[in-house]
Amino acid sequence: MEVEDTLALVIMLFNGPYFLFFCRGFKLVGPMVIMIYRMLAQDLLRFSIIYSIFIVGFSQAYYIIFQSYNDPEENPLNTSVESVLRMFLMTLGEIGSLWDAIHETDHVIIGKIHFFIFISLVVVLLLNLLIAMMGDTYAKIAEIKNEWMR
Repeated sequence: MEVEDTLALVIMLFNGPYFLFFCRGFKLVGPMVIMIYRMLAQDLLRFSIIYSIFIVGFSQAYYIIFQSYNDPEENPLNTSVESVLRMFLMTLGEIGSLWDAIHETDHVIIGKIHFFIFISLVVVLLLNLLIAMMGDTYAKIAEIKNEWMR
């Protein structure tokens, strides 16, 4: 029963992109579907590679900083995998808990410097880069009037 539920969830997840595949032939939505496919295949792939390099690098720096946490049992970054997940959550806006926890380490100043560099590079610069890449893809597809007919 659990396997069937999992299989049904996976099928439902891929049902939307599969439906978009058939919408490519219509003049009203065809160009948008082509743009979405190109953005996912090119822009998002390049962004993910660059983003993951930054996330892994900063997460390991924070993992080392939090090795000197005052209460080892309450350490928010016990493992390297947990530090990667925390960096991902920081990108999404969950910065309060880690910012407060920096004050419980021996490296408060370095932790704050890393925090500001992370916010400025990853959140501001990389997300704006993703928006610019997608805008460029949109402009390229919009120039070609009959792209959707292929």
